[in-house]
Amino acid sequence: MKIIILTGPTATGKSTLSIELAENFPFEIINCDSMQVYKYFNIGTDKPHDNVIRKYPHHLLGYVEPTTDYNVKIFTKHANKKIKEIIARGKIPLLVGGTGLYIKCLLFGIIEENDNKEKILREKLKSFETNYLYNKLKILDFESFKKINGNDRYRIVRALSYFYANGKPISAMIKQHGFQKSEFNYMKFSINFNRELLYKKINLRVDKMIEKGLIEETEHLIAEGFSDTRPMKGIGYREIKLYLNGELSKKRAIELIKQNSRKYAKRQITWFKKETDLNIIDLKNKEAFFEKVKNFLQE
Repeated sequence: MKIIILTGPTATGKSTLSIELAENFPFEIINCDSMQVYKYFNIGTDKPHDNVIRKYPHHLLGYVEPTTDYNVKIFTKHANKKIKEIIARGKIPLLVGGTGLYIKCLLFGIIEENDNKEKILREKLKSFETNYLYNKLKILDFESFKKINGNDRYRIVRALSYFYANGKPISAMIKQHGFQKSEFNYMKFSINFNRELLYKKINLRVDKMIEKGLIEETEHLIAEGFSDTRPMKGIGYREIKLYLNGELSKKRAIELIKQNSRKYAKRQITWFKKETDLNIIDLKNKEAFFEKVKNFLQE
């Protein structure tokens, strides 16, 4: 099964480039962003505009309720189904997004886990304070500790429950994962960006999100009862929530969104640097990129 993957750090222009690809090739787009899967959370996740979605088929985009305990297993199951459906229609799947773990597990399979034991442990761990759990993670799985934000309770609990259930850190399993052959015939691309320029793009994108109404969107989502959902803990929403609660000034909240977005991009860069199957795109020579895609599809 042939697929094209367009991935890389946040704010590099993946969505824009994916539309250009869809204009030139028979692609249908599958979202591979862990926050864009949620309904109603639009501005802060930088979802494509409705007009774009209507014109170019998109899948797994804004399709689950914010209260859903969404994870990589659900994603891989749904993505595999969509890939088969798209290919059956005579089209080609174009996977777009920066959630590296989702893409890796789709290509090489899910890490084996002790599901029932983990579920029980997750419930037990939920009774502890986040700071206490984060310090535990630092001792038990320092690699995961370095990658997970101290406020990301979901991922902290996830990493700890894996450790206690399986007797080894999830970071070690992720590191070992992916050395088998994928069932897909794929090409994976990422847009090349100077880090300083990327950080400037991130800052500008945050300013545009504020202009589009990120504060109003967050206020509305809280009023609708989504205050304690996982997407509300995502970058952008959590800082604006603190501002709306009177814990931050508006200026400081925006500064923190930019800062946390840059930190996230840095973690993504570190992840993608380790991927040996990644083809780097130079947007100054877009024709060469399109030719490479064309040749792969015609092989």
